[in-house]
Amino acid sequence: MGLSRYHKRSYRPYQNRRRIFVGIGVAAAVVLLIAGAAIYTLLTRDTGSEPVEETSAVDMQKADDASLLVVVNRQNPLSADYKPSLREYRGLYFNPVLLSDLRALIKDAEAQGVKLTVKTAYRSYEEQQALYEKTLNDYLKSGQYSEVRAEAEAQKHVPKAGCSEAQLGLLLEFDVSDSSAKAFLQRSCVNYGFIPRYPEGKDELTHRAPDDSLYRYVGRDNAVRIRSLDMCLEEYYNYINKE
Repeated sequence: MGLSRYHKRSYRPYQNRRRIFVGIGVAAAVVLLIAGAAIYTLLTRDTGSEPVEETSAVDMQKADDASLLVVVNRQNPLSADYKPSLREYRGLYFNPVLLSDLRALIKDAEAQGVKLTVKTAYRSYEEQQALYEKTLNDYLKSGQYSEVRAEAEAQKHVPKAGCSEAQLGLLLEFDVSDSSAKAFLQRSCVNYGFIPRYPEGKDELTHRAPDDSLYRYVGRDNAVRIRSLDMCLEEYYNYINKE
């Protein structure tokens, strides 16, 4: 049954009001959806500008091994502004990567009645240069060397700034005046990740005079392997890079 003319006239305002209410409801729903999406984005967005790529344990180990085997000398100098992470231990500063093994080395030596003392560790670029210049002046003052020969001799014992691994915080000088300390280091150092840095018979490769007080930290696996191969650090570095 159709609507009468009267009912049609009264129904039109109802339709208009219904359209208005529906429109308001739809608009409100859209606003709520947009606001919700914005809030969700704020709560879940990554604060970094780029996604962070995870590094595997294997990659981290490779990076650690590479840094532990860095060779520093006249051919491979460090820049003046290079400074590693450092941590203080017994009044000296060390690269923190070696501290756990150094503590174990000293503790185990003490358990065997041997006192190990580290005389020098990290040395800055400026400190190294000052030490080199002092050594050079000592040679010149002796009157036994020309300037060229004095420089050559000085660098056999004390490298110029940037050419010493002391700047890495990985090269330690032990007090080996006591024979028991010297023997313990020679016998056990590799078990704690240390190697004699300038051993006898390798000076043509290291370009440094042999020194039984200087030890370099390379990590336990590398140290044991270096000893088994009877290599110095330069030889081992070239060896692993050829493998």
